[in-house]
Amino acid sequence: MADLDRRRFATGIASFIAAAATTFRGQSAQAQDVASQADARLCKQRGGRVESRNSEAGKKNGRFCVHDVKDPACIEASKDKDELWTWNYKTDKCEESGCFLTTACCEELGLGDNCFELRTLRHFRDSYLMHAPQGSDHVAAYYQLAPKILAAVPSNRRRPELLTVYAYFILPSVLCTKLGLYRTARRIYTALMNRMIRKHLASDHPLLTL
Repeated sequence: MADLDRRRFATGIASFIAAAATTFRGQSAQAQDVASQADARLCKQRGGRVESRNSEAGKKNGRFCVHDVKDPACIEASKDKDELWTWNYKTDKCEESGCFLTTACCEELGLGDNCFELRTLRHFRDSYLMHAPQGSDHVAAYYQLAPKILAAVPSNRRRPELLTVYAYFILPSVLCTKLGLYRTARRIYTALMNRMIRKHLASDHPLLTL
């Protein structure tokens, strides 16, 4: 890459990070009220606890109902199924969550469903990937495999692994998408999926190809 192109690329990343930080701070203030007091009481009645997830700046970004026994049990029960099961404190049952890698990574950071990372990658999926060669096949493979991969991550390794995935794959994909580098974003996300397939699924499971 030429010096001028590298400078433009670096300037674009710096501008986007600054804008993202501003957006992140705005979302942090809004997300504290996601769980109502009634929901918090119900969570505790079910034996769970309300856990706040914090940003590096120490601001609370969201509240979640966590159960140290039922959460891992639901994930374990769903290992041979097509969807990830999670504990629903409102029904006190294991239910299909459709929780995917990107969403799970963002949840570990306390980010909501409407955070800029998820919005950006959904736009990437709908506006580019679904129209690219083999793109729809990759989307279908992601929906099929991601819940199984997430269910296979050991509970004691879940948080560090998801934070690593966010830092090395999710955020770079988002940055490339915002800069219009769609093919690079796709290569990064394909590398993520193949890494997780090798690590958590059967050794003979086919990898995604571009």
